Amino acid sequence: MYECFGWTSGPIIPGFSSNQQVIDTIHLSPPKPTLSESFLKEKYLKEGLSSKEIAKLAFSSRATVTNYLNKYGIPLKKVTRRTNGGHRFGFRKHGGRSIQKKKEQDVISKIGLYREAGYSYQRIADLLNDQNIQTKMKKGFWYSKVVRQIYLNTLIRTQ
Repeated sequence: MYECFGWTSGPIIPGFSSNQQVIDTIHLSPPKPTLSESFLKEKYLKEGLSSKEIAKLAFSSRATVTNYLNKYGIPLKKVTRRTNGGHRFGFRKHGGRSIQKKKEQDVISKIGLYREAGYSYQRIADLLNDQNIQTKMKKGFWYSKVVRQIYLNTLIRTQ
């Protein structure tokens, strides 16, 4: 029987003999693996899973997994952060190598010529915007900071 606010009725869901059966069915979840030292060594060191992947397996948080790794003295992997993955202006990726892009190389040489003529980075950015020259991502505007970085990268490469 189901009782709510003084009202009594039969089971909530047909096919179940009691409400407890319904609750037991709803709350069934996969068993939670314990974050034991052997489990962590197996997953982290042998299988090479990240702490985030282990956290998903253990129905836990990444911070908890990291705390247990520290607790058991398991050395943490060096955190590597991916950058945008692209090459600097004037180049592109092809087969794992850098290949020059002709149009972008022309823009780099223009920037160099403007700098040699005494233009500021902001003035060069304004000129590139006025000439509708596309940026690396082919959208947006040229900014003095980007022009400066491209120019300095060119100087470093030529030295």
